[in-house]
Amino acid sequence: MTAALLAQPSPRVALSAYERIANAWGLGVDESALLLGVSPRTAYRWLKENHRRHVGSNTLERISHLIAIWENLAAFFGRSELAKTWVKRPNADFGEQPPLQRMLHGNVQDLVFVRTYLDRACQGW
Repeated sequence: MTAALLAQPSPRVALSAYERIANAWGLGVDESALLLGVSPRTAYRWLKENHRRHVGSNTLERISHLIAIWENLAAFFGRSELAKTWVKRPNADFGEQPPLQRMLHGNVQDLVFVRTYLDRACQGW
């Protein structure tokens, strides 16, 4: 592998990608803060004021899971409206709660759970 593939993503690029996802999902600052594992003030500064200098590895890991969730939804549903709204729709596999509810528990494991669920769905499990 090349060094470029092994390098950690730029915080600016990662947060820009996350911002597009958050906008598509209609997330507010408080929801973004929970998903990113930061305070609402930090999420606001990153997303609204474009201060993106100090992004920790935990946040970058969370963003990578959220991007994978987004990509799985696009692979499964295409660019349809369902790909954007799936996270907010009640789902029997999530106890009739929307998958976003699970992700908003604030733990990275909840993001991994939703990502794994979608990974398996895309593989036909």
